[in-house]
Amino acid sequence: MAFLTAKETKIYGLIVVGVTLLALIGTLIFLLLSREPDSAPAQAPTSTDSSAGAALLGESLSNESVLQKIRIPNEYTQLYQQDWHPYRKRHSSWSEEQVEAFWQDPQELIQEVLEKESDREIEEFFKEIP
Repeated sequence: MAFLTAKETKIYGLIVVGVTLLALIGTLIFLLLSREPDSAPAQAPTSTDSSAGAALLGESLSNESVLQKIRIPNEYTQLYQQDWHPYRKRHSSWSEEQVEAFWQDPQELIQEVLEKESDREIEEFFKEIP
């Protein structure tokens, strides 16, 4: 069972090729228009020009980068302390009182889960009986 005849297939192919070409031309035009014009062509640094390499790395002739020249005022240095302070005092072990507040017996938990599952299965069994 053919969906398209030979003529319809040719028309479909031409439409696909046309849309593809339009998209390609549109993309190229967009890229060409969005490029910033170069004010001066970049030149490779020569071995005699020591300032060219420094300029590429953002360094001045005194071998300091721009980031090294930035100084943070002393009143702001407190913001960047990387010390970690615990919220509470650390204990090597818990006391009985601390444990008792959160303790749950595993045997009781298992028994509760098994009871719920058994009850559910029994209910399903009785629902199936006419």
